[in-house]
Amino acid sequence: TKTGELTSRDLTMNMDMEINVAGESLSVGVDMDCKSAGSGDTAQLAMTGSVDAMGMGIPMEMYYKDGCMYLNILEQKLKQEVPLEDAQNQIMASAQSFALPADAYKEISMEAAGSDQVISFTADGTKMTELVNTLLSTLQSQLGEDASYSIQDVTGTITVNSDGYITEETLHIPMSLNVSSTGDMSTELTCTMTNHNPGEDVAIDFPDFSEYVESDLSSFS
Repeated sequence: TKTGELTSRDLTMNMDMEINVAGESLSVGVDMDCKSAGSGDTAQLAMTGSVDAMGMGIPMEMYYKDGCMYLNILEQKLKQEVPLEDAQNQIMASAQSFALPADAYKEISMEAAGSDQVISFTADGTKMTELVNTLLSTLQSQLGEDASYSIQDVTGTITVNSDGYITEETLHIPMSLNVSSTGDMSTELTCTMTNHNPGEDVAIDFPDFSEYVESDLSSFS
């Protein structure tokens, strides 16, 4: 597809994890809007949204402009000068395409949906460790500790518009999760990423950064 050629992107990412253990259910969700505009010295990035667990939501905002990263979380407004590559790794890493290893695909089909093409697939979960590690890193702080897991077969869809851009990707990932304090759990991870108006310019609205104070943001990565 032509999506990899984009220098500006406007994405919405939603992740929902349903964890079942000992007859009890826990929901953890991540909802993020991610935008990137420009490149090189003019690059601008933004990620806003929230992480929700056990009925509690933690809003967060992260921006990159003029060589400086800004973070607003837990009533703290912080900033630090960082290289563009580091900012891209932190702000846009979770919003990259749900790229699967080529040898992971087991079944693939395609059908038309109006002017779009929808690709449906089943993939071997045992070959998706790197992708799942990236997705779980966003939720890891809510689990409170490292978790080990095994992945069953994964299903998903990729929607490509008539211009050759990916407009939506979905993943459904069933897992068996083990956390040392609670033991074995069954887990369902559902992810949806929507690419808004691909190929068009993206404008980012920045807040007033005058209240942000210098700090080391590495602990929030």
